[in-house]
Formats: sequence, C-alpha cells, structure tokens
Amino acid sequence: MRNGITRIVPLLLVLLSGCARAKEAQRSALTSWIEKHLETSAGKIPGASVAVIRNYRIEWAQGFGQSDKEHGTAVTAATLFQACSVSKAISAVAAVIAFEDHKLRIDENIDDILKAFQPNAEVGPWELPNKDYPADPVTLRLLLSHTAGTSDFRYSGYRYGYYRTAPGPIDRIPTMHQELNGLPPANTPAIAVIRKPGVTWHYSAPGFTVVQALLMDIYNQDFASIMQQLILAPLGMSDSTFVQPLPEDLIPRMAVPYLPDGHRLPDGPRVFNSAASGGLVTTPTDLAKFVIGSGRKSVPILVGSRLRRKRKQVFRAPEGRRADRRLLRTYRF
Repeated sequence: MRNGITRIVPLLLVLLSGCARAKEAQRSALTSWIEKHLETSAGKIPGASVAVIRNYRIEWAQGFGQSDKEHGTAVTAATLFQACSVSKAISAVAAVIAFEDHKLRIDENIDDILKAFQPNAEVGPWELPNKDYPADPVTLRLLLSHTAGTSDFRYSGYRYGYYRTAPGPIDRIPTMHQELNGLPPANTPAIAVIRKPGVTWHYSAPGFTVVQALLMDIYNQDFASIMQQLILAPLGMSDSTFVQPLPEDLIPRMAVPYLPDGHRLPDGPRVFNSAASGGLVTTPTDLAKFVIGSGRKSVPILVGSRLRRKRKQVFRAPEGRRADRRLLRTYRF
C-alpha cells in the first residue's frame, strides 16, 4: 500500500505541473496577441487592461501599453477606465434588486411608481412623456430590454478640466431634472416615448436615464450612493465608482481617452451625468468580480436565486403578448 501511495504522489505532481504549464502557455499566447495588436495599431490603441476568469475565480489580471502616451504612463491592473455602456448591465442588476426589495412589479407603469415616491431633489417632479401611446405604459421590463420605445439619442457627455491644476467643469453640468427634460445646460433633448412600447427592440441609452431617475426617487439618494450600496460594496468592487465627475484622488489613475486616429481627446474624459447609461469608472478586475457575483449559484452576496428568478421574469413576454426572441438578447445577467 505504501508503495502504491509513493507512486501516486509523483503522478499527481506531474499532472498539476502539466496543468500549470498549460495555463501559463494560454496566458502567454493571449498576452502575445494583445501586445502584437497594440504594436500594429500604430498608436491608435495605446493601452489595454485584461482580467481572466476561470471557474468563477480571477486567475490573473494585467495591463498592457500606456494609459498616457505623452507622459509614458504604463497601464496596470489598477488603471481606471470609463466603462461607458457596460454601466447599463450593472445598473440593470441594481434596478432588479431595488424592485425586489421594495416589492415593486416589473410590469407596473413607471409613472405610477414615480408618483408613489417622494421625488428626489435632483430629479424633481417628472413623468415620462407618452402622448402618442397612452394605452401602452412603459415598464421596467421594457426599459431594461430596450423595448420601451424611449428616445434613442446618444450621450456625448460634458467637458471637464480633469487635467487642470484645479480640476473643474468646462461645460456646465445639468441636474438630473434638466437632463430628463432637455433643459439647459443639457446637450440632449427631453426623454420621451417615440415608438410603441413593447413592440420592437431599439437601443435606448436615455431609457437607462429613466431607470436612474426611478432609483433616485425610490431611495431618495444620489445615484452613485445607490450603486455603491447595492452593487459595488457588496461585491468588493473597491476600484469602481459611479460618481460624476470623478473624485480628484482618482484622476491620476484614470486612462487618458484617445480618438480612433490616435490623438488625445481634447479636454480629456467627459462627465456623464446620465451615469446609469455610461458613468461607471472601473477596472477589468472589478468587472470580473461583478461577472462572478452575478452568475455563480453559490454566491449569496448580490443575487443568489432571486436574480435568476427576476431574470426569467424580465425576459418573459408580458401577459397577453407573444414572446419574440429578438427582444430577449440584452442583459442576460
């Protein structure tokens, strides 16, 4: 028996060593591919950051290239990036949790929900304009799946002097009330229903600004605090924030944005008051924590079985409507 054990132990060591070599080979192949494409981009892609998940664990994270070409600053795993529309998936999960916690129905008219809560001071009294389809209410289900028929303009953000000695706004930054209603200094029109709700899939960034207003009214807090409470803190996403503008102590860590031609974006990163749609600043490692926390059955912190249950509800056709699989392709969290 002892001889048998002696033989088995070296065999296990060989297998483990082989697994380690295989993983290292995979990592080497991926890093080589990234480095090659950064080099061949002729400076148009100055840097990148990657986090790799294996079996619901972060296996490794690494930065490549430069976060600031002018100063030769290297990208590291801790470099912050503006996540843009990746923000929507995280905001969607927060909305699902909020509705679960407050026992709200995802097929309830959002205007009725807005009336049920004291308006947040920054949002103010507001209803989603829907003059052409009053018999077809907009609901959370429709907003999260881009089928609510809401406005389809895109956000370009607001210029902010992040790189000044004393950072401060270049453009005036609107309140959420001004953003919703298209009032100055907002650089986008009022959000409204422009298509029949629940009929077609049409990408709508403003629809997530409506979700942001909903959450701010439900919790009567600023959006960044809500996201910190519901998502970022529970998942240990300590290198992430929805605060806009970015706090001064984080500015040195944020990657400089570059245009497709490789030139630096004039005036630097933009401020996105519509943070639910595109205001997250984060790292790939933190995004990996979100993926793990919203997908693993044994992770009770965020979701457990309740998010999977809500996911099925969100992507099931409302009662009386035929399911269209084309409408189910967004945010399968």
